[in-house]
Amino acid sequence: MARMIPTYFDEVTTSKAEKRVFQILKNDPSTADWIVLHSLCLAKRGRKPYGEIDFVLLVPAGGVFCLEVKGGGVRCHEGIWTTTNAAGVTRTLKRSPFVQAREGMFEIMTSVKRKFGEKHPLTKIPFGYAAIFPDVILRLEMQEVEPWEIIDQDDIRYSLSHALIRVIHEQRRKLGMYPDSTEPTAASIRELQQFLRPDFEIVVSRYTELQYSEEKLLRLTSEQFEKLDLAKDNERCLFEGPAGTGKTVLARELARRSFLAGSKTLLVCYNRLLGECLEVDAQFPETAGLLTAGRFFQCLRKVIIRSPHGPELQDLERTCEGDRLFGEVYPWIGKMALTSLGEKVDVLIMDEAQDLIRVEILDVLDIWLKDGLNRGRWVFFGDFERQAIFGRVVPDEIRTLLDCACGSYVKGRLRLNCRNTRNIAEETALLAGFQAPPYRIGEIEGLAVDYHYYRNENEQRELLVTVIRRLFEDGIKPHEIVVLSHHALENSVFRGLNSETDFKLGEIGVSELKSPRIPFVPFTTIHAFKGMESSVVVICDVNRIDYLEDQSLLYVGMSRARSLLIVFLDERVRGSVKAAIERKLSEGWRTTL
Repeated sequence: MARMIPTYFDEVTTSKAEKRVFQILKNDPSTADWIVLHSLCLAKRGRKPYGEIDFVLLVPAGGVFCLEVKGGGVRCHEGIWTTTNAAGVTRTLKRSPFVQAREGMFEIMTSVKRKFGEKHPLTKIPFGYAAIFPDVILRLEMQEVEPWEIIDQDDIRYSLSHALIRVIHEQRRKLGMYPDSTEPTAASIRELQQFLRPDFEIVVSRYTELQYSEEKLLRLTSEQFEKLDLAKDNERCLFEGPAGTGKTVLARELARRSFLAGSKTLLVCYNRLLGECLEVDAQFPETAGLLTAGRFFQCLRKVIIRSPHGPELQDLERTCEGDRLFGEVYPWIGKMALTSLGEKVDVLIMDEAQDLIRVEILDVLDIWLKDGLNRGRWVFFGDFERQAIFGRVVPDEIRTLLDCACGSYVKGRLRLNCRNTRNIAEETALLAGFQAPPYRIGEIEGLAVDYHYYRNENEQRELLVTVIRRLFEDGIKPHEIVVLSHHALENSVFRGLNSETDFKLGEIGVSELKSPRIPFVPFTTIHAFKGMESSVVVICDVNRIDYLEDQSLLYVGMSRARSLLIVFLDERVRGSVKAAIERKLSEGWRTTL
């Protein structure tokens, strides 16, 4: 895979064609020793006082090659080139793409001679150029261009690197270079790269990059605004979307709009930690008592305790547990309590619907909601494909239950991943076993996913200590980090770690470990953290990724990270991880990005 400089394309890059070429060059194993400079600015190009080259390839034993990329349809009439984008907008080019690439090539050659002198070895490096047309098939016979200097849609479908290697070989042959010549050497390439786009010793900390990603991610997208409008205009809505598409953000925003409009609102979820966050929402003065929010069973229990059936529930809680308590006792007594109190809400909003849509729960909600589920106002959010990790019901059964209990409702789909950076979103989907990304991936590249392999428990313990200390050194605060595992802390390899470290590792919510003098890093299970998110997530104890159950859990865990994801993996899964990451090179995967 090529070394891209910069490692991600700038947000000002609007060309989809350039972005596609960037991703292909970045991920193609055949470009492993190449250096690729994207959007190289020139002090001068031709007669212009400044210019830009889309891509400059620095290839050991190959040379320096300037690429001009033109997306959309292309046309040349009486020497005038035009391009037409997907919206039908046509733009006239001042020069042909080949002239643009050639001018850039000559300007670099001139700059190298001016800097190093006519006799310097760098001036003997072969230079060449080509034009890439990713969206069309282009077969031209033109005096101004060699056929192999044209790379079109067919070339990219087969292999862009293969087409570029053809350009390199043909140009070297045209310049009379010996086939076995190793010029330019890797050292020459590095020297040239330092001249064209030098590295600096001033390093941007991970904290700075993380803050940049956070600022960009914490905004509602246009897709989310559309869903807010859809919910406003329809009485009953079901929104489905994979992890990271903003379901919880939308649920909370809808609840806020609902109580501000004077409606008595119930906002419920399945997960305990998320429920505790939602409860905080309901405690703000502006809710004026109109918002009830939290974990479904906790909200229902409060109603029961206020009713004449409270003592009966408390007696049963001492003798019942698990599935019987939550699957039978709470719903049964809850229906009686709601009926006896006559309590109703005007609007029902449910997050994590994949874990709550069951017959007994829908029966309770049908009583709780004014006009019932058939005619009342509700909005449900869920991921019915890969986040139903508590083993309740399968997706088709969920939809059938809804159809039976709720009658007609509007369906909406959330597709844009707006929680995770591009690197996190893509590699989450890869390791979770998807054959193509389940969502549209955003444009914020962010930090690379950081993988660490361990061979035994002691190595993993040492890894965690080293990684946490490094995060602190980078300026990241303890409360911005969460450590996730398949296991609770008391059952994990990290039990007793606090006696060996200068920070405290503890379950979320365990306040006695917190101290103003000693950093406290939260630890919890992936199951418990579902529905939540954090700037930095460290996932531990990954020892299998080939089974659907493991992939679903990894999907939930990895997608909790907004800006930085660190994963500890057993050395035995290295091959599976490598195979998963390599899927990003497949045509089916690339065309969805």
